[in-house]
Amino acid sequence: MKIMIMILLFTIMYSVNCNSKISKGFTNKHKYGKLKLYIINDNLYISPIDISVELDDKLIINNEYFYHGNHNYKIYDFKLLKGEHSLIVKSNKGKAMLGLRFETYADEHEALLSYEYDKDSIHNNKHFSFTILSTGLDLD
Repeated sequence: MKIMIMILLFTIMYSVNCNSKISKGFTNKHKYGKLKLYIINDNLYISPIDISVELDDKLIINNEYFYHGNHNYKIYDFKLLKGEHSLIVKSNKGKAMLGLRFETYADEHEALLSYEYDKDSIHNNKHFSFTILSTGLDLD
């Protein structure tokens, strides 16, 4: 009888341990994705520009960006839960703000965030532009 109980306990412990490894592996693999965010100051007139980025109400970037042409990106990599997110971008010096909601569902995403201002344009507006460079990200 003791042997039967020990075998039963061993079987239960083994199956619980195996199931937890399988579910943990599945959860970690499919719950998170990667977000590569490129940030650029794309204006000739205000340099450096201050840019702060909040993701889901958490400040993730607060930095200055100099204008050096179109190939001067700062790149940030984030691990991001799949699902709905909020993004708020601000610049005090550049007098601009952008707020949006988006949903992630793929394993990898790339996005470009740029500050734009052309005082010679007829629109003459200071603003942020947020562009998705790869699939897997939906904007509202």
